[in-house]
Amino acid sequence: MEYISLIISLITVTLVSFIIFINFRNKDSSNLDIVKNELTDKFSTSLEKLSNISSNIDSIKEATSSMSIPITNMNKYLGGNVQTGRLGEWNLESIVKDIMPNNKYYFQHPIDPNTQNQVDCAIETTNEILIPIDSKFYAAQYSDYQEATTKTDRDRILNSLKNSIVKDAESISEKYFVNGITSKIGVLYIPSEGLVAMVNLIEGLRESLLRDQSILILGPNSLAGFLDSIRMGHEAVELNEKAELVAKVIGDIKEEFNNLNLSTIDLKKAVDGVSKKIDVYQTRINVLNKELNKGAEKLEESEIEN
Repeated sequence: MEYISLIISLITVTLVSFIIFINFRNKDSSNLDIVKNELTDKFSTSLEKLSNISSNIDSIKEATSSMSIPITNMNKYLGGNVQTGRLGEWNLESIVKDIMPNNKYYFQHPIDPNTQNQVDCAIETTNEILIPIDSKFYAAQYSDYQEATTKTDRDRILNSLKNSIVKDAESISEKYFVNGITSKIGVLYIPSEGLVAMVNLIEGLRESLLRDQSILILGPNSLAGFLDSIRMGHEAVELNEKAELVAKVIGDIKEEFNNLNLSTIDLKKAVDGVSKKIDVYQTRINVLNKELNKGAEKLEESEIEN
């Protein structure tokens, strides 16, 4: 705004000086009036355009001011503070919820009943053992590494990253490994493939953490594969349980058919017995009919003779 005011002042001084110059050079009042009117019109038009420019500059300033708010928030997230950690937890939750069955994971879970420590996520295995997963976001080291210009600086940053990861891995194994409740392996989750690539530059770090602390370092892609294998295990167990249930149902049906078969055999025997009795009765009825017919014929013959 100071620049706009300065420009307007310079234009004003220039126009006034020009009017004075014209006034001394030209004594003709009519011509002077014409020139003055033209200058006045041009001056008014210039002021109006400058005012519009000033308004546009104010609008741009307001827009850039509003844009600085999310940028400031993003800097907070990437500054290695508590908000950065929460960003990693959100990322972890998203992957776990997309892959695992709903009843096989727990967030902010107090694994050890003797402490108040809560792991970011606990995954339940097929044998009902929990795998602790803790999320860590080393944003400061990543940013410093991207800005480093010499090998010495990069090596120093990688060493700092290594120390931070080793410290966090030790903390996970100390706080979240509980006999009979958790597995013998925990996961340090790094929610950035760029950071994982930096970890891969630290020779022997993964192997030493797995050997000494029983900690796996996983990024978004490797965590998804890890969780998918656990999910497949749960599905296999569920399928076996359903197969056992189906087998039991089929066994029950088979037993019922056997019972029904015995019942039908007994029924057939009873029916056969009744059928034989009916045949006997029918035979006797036939005999009686013959006797009755003979008796009737004899009566008729006797009546004729009489």
